[in-house]
Amino acid sequence: MCTFCNAKLVGGSNSGTSHLLNHIKICPMRKQNDIRQHTLTNNKTNDGKDTLEPYTFDPIVVRRKLAEMIILHEYPLRMVEHDGFREYSATLQPLFKPVSRNIIKRHIMQIYDVEKEKEKTISVLEANRSRISITTDMWTSSHQKKGFMAVTAHFIDDSWAMQSRILRFIYVPCPHTAETLCEALNDCLMDWNIDHVFARLSVREKQYKIEILGTDCRLSLSDWLKSENEVIKEMAFKLGDENSIHSNSSLASQLEMPVNSSKRDERLLSYDLFVSSDDPTHVKSEFDAYLEEKVLPRTKDFDILVWWRANASKYPILAQIARDFLAIPVSSVASESAFSTAPTACDTSFQEENENVEEIIHENKIDEEGSKMPFLVYVSRERRASYPHRFKAGALNTLLRVSGIMSNGPYILVLDCDMYCNDPTSAREAMCFNFDPNISPSLAYVQFPQMFYNVNDNDIYEGGSRSAYMSMWQGMDGLRGPTLSGTGYYLKRISLFTTPDQQDKHLLQPEKNFGNSRMLIDSLKAKNDRDVAIRKEEYSSDSILEEAKRLASRAYEVNTNWGKEASIGYLYESLLETTFTGYILHCKGWISVYLYPQRPCFLGCSNIDMKDSMTQLMKWSSGLIDVGLSRFSPLIYGFSRMSILQSMCYAYFTFLPLFLVAMTLYGTVPQLCLLTGTPLYPKVIINLSL
Repeated sequence: MCTFCNAKLVGGSNSGTSHLLNHIKICPMRKQNDIRQHTLTNNKTNDGKDTLEPYTFDPIVVRRKLAEMIILHEYPLRMVEHDGFREYSATLQPLFKPVSRNIIKRHIMQIYDVEKEKEKTISVLEANRSRISITTDMWTSSHQKKGFMAVTAHFIDDSWAMQSRILRFIYVPCPHTAETLCEALNDCLMDWNIDHVFARLSVREKQYKIEILGTDCRLSLSDWLKSENEVIKEMAFKLGDENSIHSNSSLASQLEMPVNSSKRDERLLSYDLFVSSDDPTHVKSEFDAYLEEKVLPRTKDFDILVWWRANASKYPILAQIARDFLAIPVSSVASESAFSTAPTACDTSFQEENENVEEIIHENKIDEEGSKMPFLVYVSRERRASYPHRFKAGALNTLLRVSGIMSNGPYILVLDCDMYCNDPTSAREAMCFNFDPNISPSLAYVQFPQMFYNVNDNDIYEGGSRSAYMSMWQGMDGLRGPTLSGTGYYLKRISLFTTPDQQDKHLLQPEKNFGNSRMLIDSLKAKNDRDVAIRKEEYSSDSILEEAKRLASRAYEVNTNWGKEASIGYLYESLLETTFTGYILHCKGWISVYLYPQRPCFLGCSNIDMKDSMTQLMKWSSGLIDVGLSRFSPLIYGFSRMSILQSMCYAYFTFLPLFLVAMTLYGTVPQLCLLTGTPLYPKVIINLSL
């Protein structure tokens, strides 16, 4: 029998020991999974009993204990640098690495911040007079295969505001069974002393599909049954009956109340008499008054907590019940919320719509040293289920609109999030072409090659795309320039709105093309920086920020020409949005320049394994074939809008994925013929007779 979980195992002489070893590895009650020999230490439990536990040296724990010792006895921080202390520590544990007083000071400040936040949270929870809803979520590290549990408490405070506090981020050792999760969660609740006040317990674990049902509302029913209002008591009885039906347990065991049927019938009979009474002196109960309330119309801005805050004094008992139930969230909180404010990745049924986020991080002001700092704005685009997302092209069009009313720079640098600027002189080199009077009027963008810092000479999967950037793009540069490569290029803003010979055509119907934003249209009409400054003075900073949120919304593009055929902004007709947009720019008469400097101006991270390379290749191939077989095919659409040589280059580029069929046949057919003995070529008979 297992000493941890009391499981019965076969112990015969002919049964072997493999099943015992396997059980040790998966025992849910055994915390120490490493079966190698460890040093045993004598520790005391919370109830004062001595236990023997295996010891493993952990430098992080040792540093924390050292910081706690200094705090407890008020030792000077310099003691960690004394020679005597270091010799003593080395004698006790040679693996202990000495620390400086600055490092131990940092650990002490971290302990202070944690304890201060914990004390603040404890005081808030103790002052709370409503039930607490506990939600957890399991998250497993993909590279370390370690499981973590985030425990979050939700409640409604006295001002009827929803409050959420992360109680703990727990490491849960494998196996992640229900017993292990329950034990970890119970330890957390006992530590925070809230094991008796929670209204609902929801545990959600994505990978292992484990659900632990808590007490739901039963812990609150006993309080409601003590109410002086008979209607509230009857509601509690009905809720108790429903819970007992679903859980196959009696109401008495849940609420610790007698369930004598005769007494219950008497109570129900008195309740029926109370309801059927026509006594004119009858005073309406709180619940009756609540039911006679006029039903409010459904509006987008309605907040149920605001309504209860205004009517809590009118319905005090029902308000307390509402505080208990409204604190229960509709979805579990993900573990990532402990580290990030990004939206939680929930199931489709719980997925919420993300709103726009625009924040001015730094304005165009002079710093303390007299230098002018750049204007920096953070933009996060909203997501709505009722509108298409448009992916990268939609994000770029959003940035075009928002930057138009913020700075309205005539040139735009586009970089992917996995790339960075390696040479700050790239802007000066690109502007040399844009300021050239011979090519500037028709120049749309200057393309730089994509260079990668994680690709070596043995790039067997062609992650560096050398065939494109070292041969194809340089060949197209001799015609009217290469196509857009998705990142690493300086783009002229006006090129996305019109043609080189009609640069004011887009302003003939501005609302149809760009939408009904007055600020955006005014920015498009500005001819220079002075016009931009004058137009920005007409609006306040708050109004500009509010207009930026409206421009970033998905609904703004409705009934406009954003992203449509050969019209405004980046186009939505293909998965390769930037490549397709560059192709259309060339069809509209714009040219481009390919600049390949000796020092890489932009560096990024490329795919270096087969799986990621195949995924990327599949996306590129499907996007190119989609363009080649559509009405925008270079063999049809491009022939009448660009030179024959350039259209042939685009045709070769878009139909290049078809070479995969020939390469697949070349790589399989000869080998199959060799294995089966089938001649691959026709047999040739030479007659040498005269």
